[in-house]
Amino acid sequence: MADNDTGKIMWEALQLNKDADWFYDRIRRTRNGRKLDALRLGNQVVFPSEQWEEHLRLIGYHVYTGERWIYHDNKAQSTVESI
Repeated sequence: MADNDTGKIMWEALQLNKDADWFYDRIRRTRNGRKLDALRLGNQVVFPSEQWEEHLRLIGYHVYTGERWIYHDNKAQSTVESI
């Protein structure tokens, strides 16, 4: 899982004409540049093909604030704090 703001990293990669390996390295580091342990990051599922778009729907997502995880319910546009 990515620890940083991947939007900022993607913007930087495009501006600097960086490759996928550079991007992958950057998303696995803390905001301070420390490399994260891949075994402690967890899992994520990727659907890299647009053919799945009509079958998938974002229900919600978690954002870590530095102190706790905040859950965002995409359907209701509400926010729920969780530990």
